[in-house]
Amino acid sequence: MNSKVLEGKSRDELLELARAYKWWHSIDLGEMVTDGVTGRWPLTERAFDRIDFTGKKVLDIGCWDGIWSFEAEKRGAREVYSVDLVSTRAWSEQSTPQLAHKLLGSKARYYPNLSVYDIARLGITDFD
Repeated sequence: MNSKVLEGKSRDELLELARAYKWWHSIDLGEMVTDGVTGRWPLTERAFDRIDFTGKKVLDIGCWDGIWSFEAEKRGAREVYSVDLVSTRAWSEQSTPQLAHKLLGSKARYYPNLSVYDIARLGITDFD
């Protein structure tokens, strides 16, 4: 993934890029909602409604576009770590997580080439 393509672009240019990308998740970016292949996830959304994320340290494994990372952050998570093994996914050349991250002003930490089996490399073990 080449996130350098996002550098120096205006918000309007980033939104135009978001419209051109293929998204797995439908993410509300403010001025637009991405046209995700999977649509909404009602069961996951209901489960999220039952979790108090306030002050929590969250690990999102297989984050793809990052929707659940951004949702945990929006719901008060103190720290969010998003990992995926992008080399194994379709559309890996499109920097959708970084683009959404930038448009949302996210503070989530994104690791695009980290397998779930290598989480220890983060040096963090106290996820909530």
